[in-house]
Parts: sequence; C-alpha cells; structure tokens
Amino acid sequence: MAKLLKNAIWYNNVQGSQPSDSFPGTAALYTGATSRTHGIWYDDVWDRSLYPFSAKCTGTPGFNVLEDETIDANSTALDGGGAFDITALPYKKTSWGSCAYLLPHNFLRTKTIFEVVRENGGFTKMTDKHPSYEIFNGPSGTGIYV
Repeated sequence: MAKLLKNAIWYNNVQGSQPSDSFPGTAALYTGATSRTHGIWYDDVWDRSLYPFSAKCTGTPGFNVLEDETIDANSTALDGGGAFDITALPYKKTSWGSCAYLLPHNFLRTKTIFEVVRENGGFTKMTDKHPSYEIFNGPSGTGIYV
C-alpha cells in the first residue's frame, strides 16, 4: 500500500455522480451523462402525465413510476421472474388514442455505451438481478444484445 501511495496521482477536483444513488449513478456510468441530461433521478418518481394499469389511460393522470424490483414478474426469484409485471408499469395514452405501457428504457434520454457499441457493429451483454435494468438498452431499446 505504501508503494502504491508513493506513486499515486492525487486528483483534487474529482466529484462522483450526483445524485449518488446506485440507479442514477449507474445511468451516469453507462451514458457518460448526469441526471440532468440522462433523465434518471431515482428509481421511484412521480409522473403527472402517466397512468396506472387499472386506469386504462382514463381519468386524471398521475403515477408513481418504479424502476426497481417491484416491477419484476416474480420478486422472489433471483432473476425477477425474467420479465415484468405489466400491471406495475406506467401507461401512457398514445397519439392514436390507445393505452400502452412504458418499459424502463423509455425513460432514458441519452444513448448508452451499449447503443454506441451496437451502432458500430459490436456485440454487448449485461446481466443484473432485476429486469428493470433493461433501461440500459437506451432510448432505442436495442443497446443490449439478447
């Protein structure tokens, strides 16, 4: 350790991602952007334009969007059941008047490193215990190869 410290470089003006919660912090690492740019402030936010499944996109909009294990098909399974519980996802009224659910990647506003690699002919993979981490597919929804 002493040898490492003797040869180390000290950076005085370094800051971690902000906010420092793991979800927006991970988004910062995979996008190279801050929350202000990539749009992920937390894994639990209120959105005044979305609806719960039960509302069928009628009535007054407003929904607590969750991007954590609560949207897993089976939260007791190690892989979250390998899918989403679509009744736990946010819904929006489409331009043609139907009601459609939004996946986590629909909330990311910037490309991810996975999308950049795929756009340049490469292959990507990622694993995580929760399906909500499909957010890192990026806005295109195609960043992580499956």
